[in-house]
Amino acid sequence: MSRIRVTRRVLIGTAAVAVLAGGSSAVALAASSPSANVYKGCLSSAGALYNVHLNPSKAPTCRLHDKQITWNQTGPTGPAGATGTAGAAGSQGLKGDTGAAGATGTAGAAGPQGLKGDTGAAGAPGTAGAAGPQGLKGDTGAAGADGAAGPQGLKGDTGAAGPAGAQGPKGDTGPQGPAGPAVQTTTTVPSRYTFSTNGTGPTFPAFACPAGYYGSSGGYVLDLGQTEQNVEIIGGYPAVYEPAAHNYVAAHAGQSGTAWLMGINTSPSSTGGMSVYITCIK
Repeated sequence: MSRIRVTRRVLIGTAAVAVLAGGSSAVALAASSPSANVYKGCLSSAGALYNVHLNPSKAPTCRLHDKQITWNQTGPTGPAGATGTAGAAGSQGLKGDTGAAGATGTAGAAGPQGLKGDTGAAGAPGTAGAAGPQGLKGDTGAAGADGAAGPQGLKGDTGAAGPAGAQGPKGDTGPQGPAGPAVQTTTTVPSRYTFSTNGTGPTFPAFACPAGYYGSSGGYVLDLGQTEQNVEIIGGYPAVYEPAAHNYVAAHAGQSGTAWLMGINTSPSSTGGMSVYITCIK
């Protein structure tokens, strides 16, 4: 073990042991009595202590490559000692105070049946009981003598209808009824119309029905991008073909048109068209 050198002698008790653990910077000194004193010093690379101070106000100055260490006089706790032998039994102690009452115990088993007691005095009369149920009907008595005939009674109510009789024979065939209304046949004719953009005013295109059909009504769907602001539908009418004009014209009142005439007004900047659907009947 390396010799410990100190620059200042310090009394540490009756015995002191320095322990260095594997080059650690910690050094522990064990004394015969515990102490709150703190020692600070320097430990050289050769294992020698120097510049040791007791309860210094600042850390000591150590040489280059040496370590500064701190320790006190309280050593580590030793292992527990072996259990001692049991001592002799002591004398009998004084009687202790009476303890508090214990909790109530559970109920015991039922005792045997007691002897029959004496008959008690008669009780007061009870209140009257409720009336009993109706007795059974008695036997019919003997018939009495016939009385005199009474006056005629009032007419009774009409009895329920009797069961239906058997099916009678088939009757003669009746006359022919009047003819019913004619059944109309309806068809829808899809067409296509492209806008005129010359700005000359409304146009009146005609959409013809199939042969034998008459124009009844018309509808339309504007192409995507068209609005009611630049396309105006100003009317729809039944139309008939006028050979002299080589075109369809509006039908007169009461006249059935073979086509449907639509009035369409577009702005000069309108382009595109619309789909037209004509309903025709016959």
